[in-house]
Amino acid sequence: SLWQQAERAGRTGRPSLTLVLAQDSPLELYFASHPAALLARPIEAAAANPLNAELLQLHLLAAAQEQPLRLPPPPGDAETEPELCTWGEWKEPATAAIKARELKMVGSRHNPRLECSELGAAAVRRISLREICREKVRVVDVTEGAMAVELETMEAAAAQLRLYSGGRISPLRR
Repeated sequence: SLWQQAERAGRTGRPSLTLVLAQDSPLELYFASHPAALLARPIEAAAANPLNAELLQLHLLAAAQEQPLRLPPPPGDAETEPELCTWGEWKEPATAAIKARELKMVGSRHNPRLECSELGAAAVRRISLREICREKVRVVDVTEGAMAVELETMEAAAAQLRLYSGGRISPLRR
């Protein structure tokens, strides 16, 4: 949270300064113009679903970039691929990352590991503390007769809820 980050700067007991840099979104620009409205608010508890598959996939990618992740070898002597069956809630995100070629299997049958690929490393660089969804859309004002103006970018999942009827959603290309 904002307060938690600001308090870390002053842990030594010496004076400190906290800067808040607003991104180009209406809410952040409002608080940049009205700091008292932000600073007078009570601290809110963060709410996140720790079993969110997208969140788990990003954590797997970040962890695998630091160090290859060890997998349990398959049971028995069968010549089968290592399985993620003992990974519980991590199985679905790991499988999705492998299919997306962001994680790759390396090592031997008796010492299988998951390693972050170049695609996975690029995904890790795009991890945001503010957003979870990696798919972004552009919000563009295409008022008749006017030149198209980009208003903001937002998560694709949020666009489904926040944009008005009649608007068009177009994926943001990087």
